[in-house]
Amino acid sequence: MNHNISRTNSKDITQLIELYAVLRPQELHFLIELNHRWSPYDPNKMQNMTVIIRETFASEHTQADIERVIKYLNSPDSVQLFSAVTVDMALDKSDQLFHLNPFESKCPICLSILDAAMADVLSVRVYTLKGAIRNGKVFFVSCKHINTPFEICPVVQVYPNFFQQNSIITFTSQSLQHNDTVYLGGQCAFERSLIENYTCQLISKASSWQKFVDGLNLGAFNSNLTDIKAEWRKRLAMAFIKYKVIEFDLFIGSSSVSIPKSAREFDEWIWTEYPRLLSSFIYLWSNHKTLIKSCGSECTQAIIIDGHQKCRRRICRAKHVQVSTEEFDSLTVGCCRTPCLGSRFCKLHQHLDEDNTLPVSLNKEAINNKRKTMKKTFMGRYRQRGFGATNCRTIKERSATYIERCNRSFGILAGVTNCKIVITFSEIFRSETLREIISLLCSTIRASDFNFPKCGVYDDGCHLVAFIRNHYGADLRTTSASTVLYGTQFSVDQTHFRGHVGRWCRTHMNPDKNKMLNGINTQAAEQLFSWLKNYANILSNLGWRRMPIYLLLLFHYKNLERMKIRPTQVSCIPNTPTISLAHTADAQQVRQYEEYQKNNQEAAKLSTKTTPKTRANNKNTTQHQPNETTSNSTTFQVADMNTVNKLVDKMGKLAKIDENKLKRKLNRRNRNTQRRIVHPKESKST
Repeated sequence: MNHNISRTNSKDITQLIELYAVLRPQELHFLIELNHRWSPYDPNKMQNMTVIIRETFASEHTQADIERVIKYLNSPDSVQLFSAVTVDMALDKSDQLFHLNPFESKCPICLSILDAAMADVLSVRVYTLKGAIRNGKVFFVSCKHINTPFEICPVVQVYPNFFQQNSIITFTSQSLQHNDTVYLGGQCAFERSLIENYTCQLISKASSWQKFVDGLNLGAFNSNLTDIKAEWRKRLAMAFIKYKVIEFDLFIGSSSVSIPKSAREFDEWIWTEYPRLLSSFIYLWSNHKTLIKSCGSECTQAIIIDGHQKCRRRICRAKHVQVSTEEFDSLTVGCCRTPCLGSRFCKLHQHLDEDNTLPVSLNKEAINNKRKTMKKTFMGRYRQRGFGATNCRTIKERSATYIERCNRSFGILAGVTNCKIVITFSEIFRSETLREIISLLCSTIRASDFNFPKCGVYDDGCHLVAFIRNHYGADLRTTSASTVLYGTQFSVDQTHFRGHVGRWCRTHMNPDKNKMLNGINTQAAEQLFSWLKNYANILSNLGWRRMPIYLLLLFHYKNLERMKIRPTQVSCIPNTPTISLAHTADAQQVRQYEEYQKNNQEAAKLSTKTTPKTRANNKNTTQHQPNETTSNSTTFQVADMNTVNKLVDKMGKLAKIDENKLKRKLNRRNRNTQRRIVHPKESKST
């Protein structure tokens, strides 16, 4: 340093020496900022600032010292220690405001020290809470494990919030909470406050990604931060789901979370890990009384089961997908996937769309007649119900014809404790059947380590109890979970009990006569669904992979809000049995689809092998029969006409069906008119 050249004049140096004689450099800078923030209209300003200086730095400054320094700093001849242009202003002007550094200075594999020689930089777009979109730089360090026992291992790249090996990125609690800006891969980064703000708004009031982004864009425009309306809804959606799934996985006790780098593979990873996450969710909130804290003296005294039909998304029309469980040999659950574009079936069931055709649309008279017959059959079922014969008209199972025609799901089933904690849920793809409810409850009992409330509430509890009592030990297998369910005392909730008119039901299912329900909130499920119905538009437009994980996150953060627990807390969840009927059925369908594709490929190979022989035979036949003209062009035209012939055949079959219906209708009318002519008195009396 050249001491002969000085940019500070001697007068300023003398004044600085006098200031630093009274206050140390850190004390002086602290006092200047304190004086800038404190209101000049406070009559006790000097006294209060003196107290803060003495308490902060354990000094013995007097009020006179502070007044003398402040008086000098406020004078026009004082030394200007701070520039009018701040560091943030300069960085923002040069587009260097966001620098994201690696979360660790050591390699997580070989523990080698990482320095700047191993670093590289990546340009990203940073989305802020104010709606402005800034340019940022992500610095990452690569470690090749040279001169270590881990030289065989892949290269590790340490980023601001994760480290990467090949195409797998791994998060830890330390890395995820590093920095105020979150980088999850790709070309985008988000302020942490942006994600947390959206989470709070989502839980308190249903807010779609589009509305949230539009609000931020409007705020940025009104604040003169930008003049361009940017569309980044999909980026926010992906970042939110990825961040919250990782946070939830760390919350349940995982030491690290490894996910694929690409977005498409991440969706597949979510679906693969969903049964494990759901089982951990059930165990956590079924045992929240011991794992987290108790809600009070009546914590988890009863479970209230109910169905919610507002959140209905598009599903495949393959409704006869069956799965085997520990309690049932065969349980029909339906396909959970979203149909392909322009089709009624998903990728796995496209053969049903090609082979089957919809029945001819019925006219109004036929529909009314069908409704009457269905009503008679259902009334007969109500009268013929056993178990002390309850004739309550509360069965929620729909007819097979209605289920097969429906293009959307039937909502969700949820189990809520009396303290308003969601402990289990499942989507419904056919209807709210008793068998699916029993399967959900038995799965919940196993996943919760048999910590299940001794009292249950269901709006159709009479038929549920009748089914359990009549089928236990028969088609409802005797397992440890079904035994616990068999011993659970069920009642009907207060709201729906007025609709139960059966004598046995009025006697045994009355919640007022159940001593275990004294002072218990039996409307917890209805209260939850009054909040959940606001999310119907959001949930109904989600795909088959993101819908269940979105529900899990929604219920998890709602429970955290109810318990007043921060999402960064870590719990210890043991390995629980994985449960998910939809996932089990989908895995089974995928295996069948792969076998079907393999068989088709083998058949195609066999057909290609046999084609040369057939061509040789065709040549021989043409030599022996010269009068017959069989050319390649004619065979090609016949092959092309196969699809047309199929369509013509289908149209002919449909026309025959219509003709047969009209004939039967005319014959029925003729018979009725003949009866009226032959027996006029009987027809009048009837």
